[in-house]
Amino acid sequence: DDYITKPFNIRLLKARIKNLIKGREALREKYAERLIVSPSSVHVESLDDQILDRLRKTLEANLDNSDFSVDLLSTGLNMSRMQLYRKLKALTGKSPIQVIRSFRLQRAAQLLETGNYNVSDVTYIFGYVDLRSFRQQFKKEFKMSPSAYLSSKSK
Repeated sequence: DDYITKPFNIRLLKARIKNLIKGREALREKYAERLIVSPSSVHVESLDDQILDRLRKTLEANLDNSDFSVDLLSTGLNMSRMQLYRKLKALTGKSPIQVIRSFRLQRAAQLLETGNYNVSDVTYIFGYVDLRSFRQQFKKEFKMSPSAYLSSKSK
C-alpha cells in the first residue's frame, strides 16, 4: 500500500510495486512458517464421527432412564429435534426413537450373553416398564425372543 503523486516517474512506480510484492511475499513466508504442523499432532475427526460419539455417550448415560426421550437426546446433542432426525436418518437410516431403542436392545443382548442376568432383570435395568413390551421389541430387533437368543448364544 503506497501513494505516488502525479505526475509520477515510471521507474519509481515499478520500484514501489516491486517492493510491495516483496513485502507481501515476506509476510506470506512468515505466516506460512507459523502454520506448519507436524502430521502426528493433527487428528482430524469428521463432524459425523463427533456426533456419533456424543450420541453414544448420551445414550450410555441414559440407559436406565425410562423417561429418556428424543427431546432429551436432542438437548444432549445440542441439536433441534428436526436436525437430529435428519442427521440420524442420514447416518444410520433410523429415526431417533429407533436409534434409542436399538441401542438399549443391543446393550440388553450383551448383558444377557454374560449369563449373569435373566430376561426380567435386563428388562428392569434398561428402563422397560413392561416385560411384554421388551420381548416384542427384542424380537423385532433380533428376529427371536430373548430366551431364544439366550439359548442360541449358549450353544
